[in-house]
Amino acid sequence: MRSKEDADVNYGRYLLEKENYGIGSVYIQTQYFCSFDIRGERFVTINRLEELGVIKQDLRLHMDNLYNSIPQHMRHKYYRIGAIDSARHSDIAAFVAGLLYVDFDIASGINSYRVYATDFVIINEAERNNGEIISPTTLTQKSSDLCQAYKLDMLMYDTTGNQDDRAYYLYKTNMNRKIGTLIIPYSYASSNKQIMFEKLEDSIDGTRVYIPSLDEEDRSTGYKEFLTELKVFKKEVNGNRVSYSAPTSNGFHDDFVTAFAQLNFIPYYIEKCDNDFVTANLATDANYRLTWKRYDEDNLKNVKRITSYGFRY
Repeated sequence: MRSKEDADVNYGRYLLEKENYGIGSVYIQTQYFCSFDIRGERFVTINRLEELGVIKQDLRLHMDNLYNSIPQHMRHKYYRIGAIDSARHSDIAAFVAGLLYVDFDIASGINSYRVYATDFVIINEAERNNGEIISPTTLTQKSSDLCQAYKLDMLMYDTTGNQDDRAYYLYKTNMNRKIGTLIIPYSYASSNKQIMFEKLEDSIDGTRVYIPSLDEEDRSTGYKEFLTELKVFKKEVNGNRVSYSAPTSNGFHDDFVTAFAQLNFIPYYIEKCDNDFVTANLATDANYRLTWKRYDEDNLKNVKRITSYGFRY
């Protein structure tokens, strides 16, 4: 810029064009920035995740180091968490499991969170291989089995498009089986999906969410599917509206990406619900308050591997 006045004029144009095109667009990145991570409409790139340190070669070692580095004035807690984006028609029924670390600062009373996605399971893998659609009853039973196998404290369940009944029957099944997982219904209606993915972007940029080594895709069909979806997942900006979705062509899915976004969103949603006294409202006999289920201050080193499904942690 040749002068302050010249800079002011161009900055005003930049703000206007940023609103029209989006800061992640190729136009803005090439016109105003020297960017080596030009994504176009892509939500994120694998290179970006590697640069930020989101992809961890050894999740267990990183989690142990995190625990050992907690200052004395912090109180450390963790939860076993999961998220399900359930299948409609021929979709993938995606389950993502992980661990949530909560750092509670006694002085300020402010919680900070780190989410580790450890396992990616295609719930209806057998049905899809046989060209079948999973029945609601089978989906509920398999989802309950996952809650039990992973000993989940909390599970966020996608209830978009009148799927509240699925979350309700999972809740009832777990109650009958004495499985104490807190079922957290979440619908993508209104701006909820945008809010959830904006929080995921924030967690990625702040390196507060982690996924396993890329080598794990050779050992897990679910993780391989997740990475495939992530590489083509789109973020489109149209004025004040931001949409997140898979490409519209046949054969593309976003079920694992959305389940991953749900997993990351759990602590922030629970915190908001806890502060606002929000209840689940699944049914008259399932009208429970959404709040922190428990605090467990055991050292993670003493937690044994709890499932035969996925990654070592």
